[in-house]
Amino acid sequence: MTTAEAEPGDLVAYVRETYAARLPADPAADLADFYDRLADDTSRARWLAPIVADAPTMKFAHDVCAHISAELLRRGDPLPVPLAAWAADVIERRQPRPTTGAKNTAARDALIRFAVTDLRSRGIYPTGNEMSSYESGCEIVADAFGVSVDVANRVWADRRLSGWGES
Repeated sequence: MTTAEAEPGDLVAYVRETYAARLPADPAADLADFYDRLADDTSRARWLAPIVADAPTMKFAHDVCAHISAELLRRGDPLPVPLAAWAADVIERRQPRPTTGAKNTAARDALIRFAVTDLRSRGIYPTGNEMSSYESGCEIVADAFGVSVDVANRVWADRRLSGWGES
């Protein structure tokens, strides 16, 4: 049986195991781990500065700063000055967590694009419509990732803007 003839449930399981399972459970914590692996304080300060600057207005930047601050405090390590000032403002409730701001979906979106591209190479059309007699790659991927078909279609349609070319 070819992939195009496979049962949709089998394809959902394939996409879930191959792609969706690679999504980090907590991207902010992953970035905090990345911060720890940077070689020296100068590299850390350079990497951290724009994140601390965005923390008052972006939920994701706020969460990254919170994870880094918490880990450094647990270990008894000093916080870099900009991060310490931000953390003090949070503790004193002068800096609440932003209620708006873009979620960081770059990793998810890249994996959605990989999955749809993979299914396309296996004979599954990336998109469809209500009149289609087949399940599209975006529908299969949406099911596997637990997102709406509209989200998967948007991510697929935006692939050219993300440097993915015409394919």
